[in-house]
Amino acid sequence: MRRKIAILGSGNVATFLAKALRKANNTITQVYSPNFENATSLANKINADPIDNISHLRDGADLDVYIIAVSDDAIGEVAAQLKTEHKIVLHTSGATSKEILHEVSENYGVLYPYQSLRKGDLIDINNLCMFFDGSNEETLSMAEELAFEVAGYAIQVNDEERLQYHLAAVFANNFSNHLFALAEKMLQDRGLDFENLKPIILQTAQNAMAQSPAKNQTGPAIRGDEKTMSKHLELLRNEENLNKIYTDLSLSIKNFIPHEVAETEEETEEAEPEA
Repeated sequence: MRRKIAILGSGNVATFLAKALRKANNTITQVYSPNFENATSLANKINADPIDNISHLRDGADLDVYIIAVSDDAIGEVAAQLKTEHKIVLHTSGATSKEILHEVSENYGVLYPYQSLRKGDLIDINNLCMFFDGSNEETLSMAEELAFEVAGYAIQVNDEERLQYHLAAVFANNFSNHLFALAEKMLQDRGLDFENLKPIILQTAQNAMAQSPAKNQTGPAIRGDEKTMSKHLELLRNEENLNKIYTDLSLSIKNFIPHEVAETEEETEEAEPEA
């Protein structure tokens, strides 16, 4: 089914969805960006018309879906300018309620790629998960169809669940990548090669895929190796930020009790008096 879709946005998510939906034989009619050059750059890749004014969007009668793929803070502002004629409107945010669109149309929802996306990245859609949601069955059906056209699997999640997933992704993706960047700079500042750390990074990711990360924890903090930790902190004595991060994370590791371990300990404590 060839749908007519307007993409509002020209950033990373907008670019991915526009290309993927075009590849799935949908027609991307227009690309909106307040920066006409950015709108043109994306539009040229998918045979669409670029616009830099939302009032230049085609009438809702000539469209099936509006996809708002802009920054979280801009969603409300963009949505308020739409004249949808009750067409389906979806935003792509992980941390924004679908209800931000409730005054735009009775048919509103979410199409959220659960992946870190950058322009130019090659995405294996078989390993990509899409979260979708909708205000009614018509919107849910459309969002689900679009989700499965651009991803290997898709799941309906509500606003609260999606926000929780988004938070978890910040820990697993953004924070871990920042630690990689800190480690890279730390080694570079000391004239050492970050390449030698990459096998450890890869193995850590593979272990996390194989079983619960709680079972994979290694290092001086989990072992209670205070001498080694003291040596590390001595190396960081003149780097207050790194010293604090090391101390805080080490304390978190030492104090962390996985849920499944806690349950086992509780069961053991309850059983002991009866033994």
